[in-house]
Amino acid sequence: MSDPDLKELVRAILPPGSSDEEIDETFAIFDSTGIEVLSHEVDSRRYPRLTRGPRWDFLTAFGDPSPLDSPTAIAIVGRRDPSDEGLQFAHDLAEALGLREIPTLSGMARGIDQAAHQGSLSVGASTIAAIPEGLLRFLRRNKPHYPSLHAGGDSPLLAISGVAPWERWSVGEAMRRNRWIASWCDALIVVEANPEGGTWRTAEAAAEQGKPIWVCKGFDGISEEMGNEQLAKTYGGMELDIRMKTEESTDLILSA
Repeated sequence: MSDPDLKELVRAILPPGSSDEEIDETFAIFDSTGIEVLSHEVDSRRYPRLTRGPRWDFLTAFGDPSPLDSPTAIAIVGRRDPSDEGLQFAHDLAEALGLREIPTLSGMARGIDQAAHQGSLSVGASTIAAIPEGLLRFLRRNKPHYPSLHAGGDSPLLAISGVAPWERWSVGEAMRRNRWIASWCDALIVVEANPEGGTWRTAEAAAEQGKPIWVCKGFDGISEEMGNEQLAKTYGGMELDIRMKTEESTDLILSA
């Protein structure tokens, strides 16, 4: 993409009324860091996976886009305050998928989401983060915690945002993010769910699209499974026992 084309896309994603100085500054940051602006009109043909789910006009992306071309991507989601068992399982499952060169997909929220991203990255595998805030805000907060982000356009962590680059987190965008995760994945793994919340909305969207949904069981404590049991009954989730060997869990997921 030529510089004038990129500058026009930068202008399109900034809030209305942004000054030429703000546009030039944002363009310079994007150009130096390797942030890409995706236009639905052009890039939906390049990345058909992204055409699933809620409509978008522009997306910003940072990292290696190759996982968007993968034939399979597995979403791993769950609550922000999980058990240690849940965190470990999310990490280990993502790691096992990564060893088979299967990218994971999640929302970069604290807890299960971040454990899944870290599991993929631990073996150098690709992981896609759909984020409900501006990409520049996300990078400023997370670069210290994710060394792979310093690889720029070669980062195995591909972060994708649908809002202006400095926009703050919002409930509405988090809900759209959840639907993107459900739409962009080929199967959804719910590790731990509260009795309500974002994990439920993701599972609901996945069920509407007929995606395979796996819901974890086998925790030591009863509280970890309460939300899971309700979610599985509501959306027809299949059981995934965390006491299985990770390789067996991976085989089961990929066989569905």
